[in-house]
Amino acid sequence: DGDLNVIGSQLRIKETEASALNALLGQGSTIQLAASQDVNISADLDQHTRDDDYRYQSKNAVGKRESWGNNSEQTTTAVASLVSGDNVAIQAGRDLSIQGSQVASTLDLDLLAGRDVHIGGVGEQDSKTSEDHQRGSGMFQSDMGVTFGKQSSDATRDQDTQRVAGSLVGSSAGNVTVYAGRDIGVQASDLIAGGDLSVSGRNVLIEAAAETQHYAETQKQKQSGLSIGLG
Repeated sequence: DGDLNVIGSQLRIKETEASALNALLGQGSTIQLAASQDVNISADLDQHTRDDDYRYQSKNAVGKRESWGNNSEQTTTAVASLVSGDNVAIQAGRDLSIQGSQVASTLDLDLLAGRDVHIGGVGEQDSKTSEDHQRGSGMFQSDMGVTFGKQSSDATRDQDTQRVAGSLVGSSAGNVTVYAGRDIGVQASDLIAGGDLSVSGRNVLIEAAAETQHYAETQKQKQSGLSIGLG
């Protein structure tokens, strides 16, 4: 158990440093971070990509079939930084920024900036793309009869989802104070206090962030040859 006092001109904390900091302090700690200029606490982005190709072929006495395509997926996920202690005080001479991260205390929590405080989120994204192609020649059977010739079909699908992983700033049993000499902006994030919550600045803006989704699909089919009706 112990206290941590960090003073510098600029402080930038990412997820890995925040994890090490909390492991070092354990429980029952006081955290004081101060910079004469800026303090930035931000999340890391974890990216995963998957890309699969496929191809199938078949041939028999009445025709030939071939299918091929691709399925790809890309995911970007925020990995939040966490700064926590019994008491937490963070002070910036200029700007204080918390992006997609968590700053939490059991007792009092103070965020102070000479200029601006920005508490917001980082973008996450899920993208999926698929292509499917089919070609065939020979005899084809349908409800209308039998066709001797060629068939082809092509399909594409694109799906994209974008969202914001917000920040959490709060105290379970104490007071939370957010002060800025100029502006305070809170976007897609939560401010929680077990006691009193005070947010003070020249201008205070609190807003949500919407999730956006996009989906597009195309299909093309073609058939040529001689058709013979049955019945």
